[in-house]
Amino acid sequence: FTATARVDATKKPAQIDLSYQDGPAKGMTFKGIYRLEGGKLFLCCHPTSRPEAFETPEDTDYFLFTLSK
Repeated sequence: FTATARVDATKKPAQIDLSYQDGPAKGMTFKGIYRLEGGKLFLCCHPTSRPEAFETPEDTDYFLFTLSK
């Protein structure tokens, strides 16, 4: 998948919008929050509403990723 990211680190928590250019999510923008901590990127996003916390409540479509080098 190819996506562009727009970030706003001045918000608390920091915000990210991921706009997809191809694949099944083409044309969609996922709203999210992120934090960098100890060489890891924590990212929580949703296709329509921005998460308020780094969690995935039951029966929701929230995504939570932890990425590291």
